[in-house]
Amino acid sequence: MFRRSNPVADTVDKILAETNAADLGRSDILDALRLSELVIDQGPLNTNPIRTASKQLDSYVGWVYAAVQILSADIGAQPYSVWRDRNKDREEAELHPILVRPNNQQSWEDLAELTDVHLDLTGRAYWHLLRGRVGGELVGIEAIPPSWITGPKIESGQLIGWKYLVPGKSETILPREDVIFMKWPHPINPLDGASPVQSFALSFNMDMYSRAYTGELMQHRAVPQGFITSDQELLEEQANTYSERWLKRYGYGRTEQGPAVLGKGASYTSLSLSLRDLAFLELAQLSRDQILAIYRVPASKLGLTDQSNFANSREAANSYAENALMPRLTKQSRAINTWLMPLLYDDGSYFEYESPIRRDVAAIEARSREDLKAGVITVNEHREVLGRDPDPNGDVYYIPLGIRIVEEIEPRDPLAIAPAIPDDEPDDDDPDKDRGRRLAIPERCLDDQGYELSGLQFLAVQDEAERKLKAATRRLFSKESKLIIAELKKNTDGYTTFNPDWDVEKDSLVDDVLNLTRAEWNEDIAKASLDSLEKGFGLLGNEVPAKFLLSWDLYQPTAERWAIANAGKKVKDIQGLTRDEVGKIIAEGVESGKPIADIAKEISEQFNSYKGYRADRIARTETANAVNEGKYSHAKESERQFGVSYLKTWNAVAESDRSRPEHQPGAIAPAQTIARSESFIVNGETMDRPLDPRGSAGNVINCRCTLTMEVVEDE
Repeated sequence: MFRRSNPVADTVDKILAETNAADLGRSDILDALRLSELVIDQGPLNTNPIRTASKQLDSYVGWVYAAVQILSADIGAQPYSVWRDRNKDREEAELHPILVRPNNQQSWEDLAELTDVHLDLTGRAYWHLLRGRVGGELVGIEAIPPSWITGPKIESGQLIGWKYLVPGKSETILPREDVIFMKWPHPINPLDGASPVQSFALSFNMDMYSRAYTGELMQHRAVPQGFITSDQELLEEQANTYSERWLKRYGYGRTEQGPAVLGKGASYTSLSLSLRDLAFLELAQLSRDQILAIYRVPASKLGLTDQSNFANSREAANSYAENALMPRLTKQSRAINTWLMPLLYDDGSYFEYESPIRRDVAAIEARSREDLKAGVITVNEHREVLGRDPDPNGDVYYIPLGIRIVEEIEPRDPLAIAPAIPDDEPDDDDPDKDRGRRLAIPERCLDDQGYELSGLQFLAVQDEAERKLKAATRRLFSKESKLIIAELKKNTDGYTTFNPDWDVEKDSLVDDVLNLTRAEWNEDIAKASLDSLEKGFGLLGNEVPAKFLLSWDLYQPTAERWAIANAGKKVKDIQGLTRDEVGKIIAEGVESGKPIADIAKEISEQFNSYKGYRADRIARTETANAVNEGKYSHAKESERQFGVSYLKTWNAVAESDRSRPEHQPGAIAPAQTIARSESFIVNGETMDRPLDPRGSAGNVINCRCTLTMEVVEDE
């Protein structure tokens, strides 16, 4: 059957026989042998072994599963909304119920996730539009497995429907207007999709066979023992006899018996080829890289960090968002706006996913900030970069410190200090009496422009950090919702009958799921906190001379400890509230005898609400807290290192509209500006800075105040 081209081929052939590779099936063995240097007489190599939709769906294993699962999960967790145009502006519209829960078994996130799985495996996705009657009002949407669509129905050259074959039933025709068809373009057939799996079919097979083969070798000590040769011509029956006698006596796991006596002319040659020599592990990694490259999923997204560092991981994440996520989101949103939205809205409303692409906002804003400080652009031009409305008095240029305008009154030096107090007139109430002077306390740190700029800079870095943490928070709420509902259904015999042990299990069900997600919560909040700390640490450099600044590298270990400890406390509070509220839904549902489907729906709705107001609140509060901690700690350590003193001003930032009345300048005691080492009294509570953990929820939640700092050098 085989014509062997070299001794290695003979070796591989015998290895496959000795490792029970026949369990894979004859066709599988032939494909595996093609990986070696065998020349097979059964015809040319099949370069497209995964043709049908069923086989493409079956390929959802190994690295294909890893890549597609990451993509589909990110698609499902992507925030979305509906908008309508009003004159030259646009306003957000209320979501149609179908865009929240398209059918009784799925949320919209589930439908989007499954749709992406179908597209990424088969190149095609079908949505069946469910109607109360033929041609009637739309009542729901369900995804159809691509393997159930056997082809288009064409009459007179026109598409009139889709052939629909549910396993075990007879074929029917779904009208064209009841099906939304999405696809990756096929180069030949406009009514078919190009499956990504087909493009790497050989790599997929290589991955599967190398895994199976390597597993067999690992099971049997990873090194084949040898092979039998003879200097005589052997008939097939004689060769089989040699093989059977050898395996009977020396089969793996039975080497305790004595040596085999094989007869005249036969000999045994020991073989010691390692896995590295056989290069199957290298083949597996090659397959992995090819599969991930086709799906455009960076290895770092799968936790593979052998070739990753912070810089290229961030670049890979940006590339992933732009080249992998964005085309898939665009594919779905275009189909939704073309075929679905006209059935749900009659006012031209349109569906939109939030873009996963993040501009390098920090770099853009940093350049604008430098231009502003250099007097190149006006305050309002800088506000435009930040996405802020213009200020009525903002069409002015920032005047850098040390520059004096001729023929104008010289402004107050923001770093001025009062004259020293004479030694013969001590002030017993002065905490700084031993230093021979008293700090001059202005109404605000810096001049008006510097004060306003300080607030804008805080908002710029906090907004970006908030956006990232909000996405992570929504993803975790989606994950918890799915896990809790899955566990809920596992603990029942059906949708209306409970297991006898239900009363015991229901109390721990939510806890079990939250235990699974706790590490992710801790990691995401700690990372967001650390990033925000670093941003806040750097903000001090906009307000004080460089000679009083510290290196972030020196402070980073302290910041990491703070971020981890802070995350642990916050996650405990977050999951505690989730446990109480979701546990109550389950307990009340069980007690009242509600069907499991109804309880699951309530849980899904509860988590959907979490992805709105709770995600916003968590992201805003935690990132604003960390930015303020970074700036405050930098000033505190600078005092210690350089022997200077700092003043701090409570900056309400949005004091004209959104700020709490208790955080307005006139409400802060003892004054809006005090020494850094002193404490503010805010609504009766002692706080060193905005979002100080010592403050109650009423002073902290959703607060976007910050500190404006000013340094005073000791004499």
